[in-house]
Amino acid sequence: MHILLTYDISSKKGKRLAHLCENELVRVQKSVFEGEISYKRLARLKDGIRRAIDITQDSVLIYYLDEDGALSKESIGKLMRTDYRFL
Repeated sequence: MHILLTYDISSKKGKRLAHLCENELVRVQKSVFEGEISYKRLARLKDGIRRAIDITQDSVLIYYLDEDGALSKESIGKLMRTDYRFL
């Protein structure tokens, strides 16, 4: 599956989270990564993210595009906004 991952976290944790993401995805901006990833590797990445961030303060969004072209979004940590509709 293809994903786009973006985060907003405290600067102290940025390098650790970036390293986790760079192991699986391609960095396209400072806190934005994309790429193809298997379900197993994605599960491992999300586990690492949960361990690396403060879920009460930090926000990670993962946008999914599956093989059928369906779009979805997942949030890890603090949800920044809920008053908009994603595609």
